[in-house]
Amino acid sequence: MKRRWGRWLLTAIGVFILLVIIWSIAAFLSFRSGVKAANKRLPKSAKAALTKQDGLLLTHSTNILLLGTDHSTNKSRATERHSDSIMLVHTDPDHHRLVYVSIMRDLRVDIPGYGSQKINAGYQFGGPALAIKTVKSVTGLPINHVVLIDFSRFKQLIDDLGGVTINIPHKILSNRFDCPYNAAKCANWKGWRFKKGNVHLDGRKALVYSRIRENQLDPRETDATRIIRQQQVMQAITSKLTSPWTFMKLPFIGGDLMKPTRPSSPSSPSSPPSRRRRRPLPSSSSRGRSRWCRSPSP
Repeated sequence: MKRRWGRWLLTAIGVFILLVIIWSIAAFLSFRSGVKAANKRLPKSAKAALTKQDGLLLTHSTNILLLGTDHSTNKSRATERHSDSIMLVHTDPDHHRLVYVSIMRDLRVDIPGYGSQKINAGYQFGGPALAIKTVKSVTGLPINHVVLIDFSRFKQLIDDLGGVTINIPHKILSNRFDCPYNAAKCANWKGWRFKKGNVHLDGRKALVYSRIRENQLDPRETDATRIIRQQQVMQAITSKLTSPWTFMKLPFIGGDLMKPTRPSSPSSPSSPPSRRRRRPLPSSSSRGRSRWCRSPSP
């Protein structure tokens, strides 16, 4: 009797391991198809601007540039093609950590061919290739990979993951932007509200949270605070992507996870504004913490 139970147990373990292997292969193939589709949408000029990495991503340190492009449906902002969010991610496999370095989008730097400009204008003038060259010039760091995130599709990714939970340190009443109501109701609308504490956000609310630049309840908040919120959302997404529940759904949603990562054609170069020169502030990072670079005072 005991020998029979032993055989059943070994058989069950073997079947379970086989199912895990099959599921992992299906998840990998699904995710890889999404990655391949995203890579095809990346311009050749952007690939040429990258620094070739020695070794595999999982075993060697690498620098990944995240460019979040915010193509608003608002008519007054419809033609804007700036990189709304600029973040460097340094992977450190030896110590099992990621380091986020955010760069203030209003930081004035020398953009190759355009002189002193806000750093997010690099994407406007020359697409991801010029954005990569600009960040490399400012930080002095090689850029091995680039991920272009279309925020207008970002909410679908978060919804596919079942939403994210964010620890909001203070109550927020935002400035009035992207009102979700009709014109009559928007006239009396005060802005987006978020309560303090752990809040579960769907894709739309998470996108709004990451876009907030002003908090009417705390005038001390600035664009730097917005960067912290963006990092919170990014870290929450990373946690969700590595969760067991996401692994269970990966064969079905693996390809969809890469849909927000697509490049957009830059608009025609516009005439740069005044070329008053300012000294750019090099980016910096610290082990285990996130930093941001901000423009020096004029």
